[in-house]
Amino acid sequence: GDSSKFIYIEHKENKGQSTTRNDGIRAATGNWMIFLDSDDYLSEDAIERMVEVSERDKSDIVFANYKTFNDQGVEHAFIIDLPEGIYTTKVLVNHFYDKIAMNMLSCIGSKLYRMDFVREGKRETPDSTITNYDTAFILDALMAEPQLSYLNKIVYIYYQREGSITHSYRKNMYKGFIQARKELLPLLKKCDCYEQKKLDYHLVVYTVISKSLVQEVRYGRGYKNFKTVFTEIRNNPDTAETVKVICENNQPLNRKLLMRFVKGGNSILAYLMFYVYTHILRK
Repeated sequence: GDSSKFIYIEHKENKGQSTTRNDGIRAATGNWMIFLDSDDYLSEDAIERMVEVSERDKSDIVFANYKTFNDQGVEHAFIIDLPEGIYTTKVLVNHFYDKIAMNMLSCIGSKLYRMDFVREGKRETPDSTITNYDTAFILDALMAEPQLSYLNKIVYIYYQREGSITHSYRKNMYKGFIQARKELLPLLKKCDCYEQKKLDYHLVVYTVISKSLVQEVRYGRGYKNFKTVFTEIRNNPDTAETVKVICENNQPLNRKLLMRFVKGGNSILAYLMFYVYTHILRK
């Protein structure tokens, strides 16, 4: 290929994904931008089709679909359940959790960005972001209420390494989740759909709280580490609302019990509950 089309940026030391992506954004000279992770690839005409849509609709961001595959060749497609066309941010956000699964936000390469829109807002991923950079980037972009288009095509093929997520310890799971999604709650409120999405939103937060705590027990990190994460969760100003929503709705007893432990600051009881579940009941 024509090497003049490529700008090669080398970091002498690992600066993390946020800094690396931001350097790429600053160096970019084209009219559109798409991110691509090292193990993944785009469908043959992905960029061509997405650029066509962006030009036709004069849209700032084009959303499309993606699929995953693993070492066993198992594939799974993730499709936005909406008609193709132009969308306002408000309409699109009002379809979160039902027509648009939230993992669509965290897929890096299923969105094409107009560079003028990125440059005007100086859109970058904060260097403090620990994980889920893609969610942080798209939520920041959506807060600017861009013109959006949806292309009903699988454009991104995402390789899932076996066991990379479900069978390994993830440091800062809760902190990373909260940092990446800090603009989701304001976005839901800005688009006048927080009340109708409230339970969906807080059930996802509950799931991350539970997973963050259970992995401290499952991987033998000990009570000290468990208490650190527990305290971090309890000190988050939005946790009280999650406790309230879970406890006031028709939710399983174990969820309400954990939320009451969090509310009361009972880290020892919470630790024992997870220890029994992880080391006794699951055997």
